[in-house]
Amino acid sequence: PLYWAFHPSWDATFYLNYYTKRGYQQEVEVRYAPTTWLKGSIRGGYIRDQQDPDTSVFYRGGSPRTRADRWRIQGEQTAYLPMGFVSRLKADVVSDNYFLEDFSERSRERFERYLTSTLNLTKKMDSLLFAAEAEYYRDLTAPGDDNGRTFQRLPSMLFYREGIPFI
Repeated sequence: PLYWAFHPSWDATFYLNYYTKRGYQQEVEVRYAPTTWLKGSIRGGYIRDQQDPDTSVFYRGGSPRTRADRWRIQGEQTAYLPMGFVSRLKADVVSDNYFLEDFSERSRERFERYLTSTLNLTKKMDSLLFAAEAEYYRDLTAPGDDNGRTFQRLPSMLFYREGIPFI
């Protein structure tokens, strides 16, 4: 890896991985904290896969991998907003359903069924709590990488006051 601190509150790490049958994968991770109220990171990787897809493989949603241009983007961000609100974003997207299985460094990720991206907003005051959340699910077993039929959870809101008995 190559590390570069190009600003006092920004840095980047560049990675180059080589797969003998697939080619070079380029990755970059950028971390930032430009203010006291905002910090985060984003990581992206790309490979032009030189291995021909095995058209006999049908276990991920009943369709083989067809793309040569493959990528993944992950990001996390925390923002401390006015009036005591805190926003957190965690996003994870891939080019195709086979990407994690083929390239993830974490063995647990290779068998994931869903990728989840989440955005939430919270505010805590003395004995009160407000929280709102929205999630997006990518079904890694959807036929042909088509996520259109994947059930998505509706956004949710929560108001909670400590000390109030439930009825």
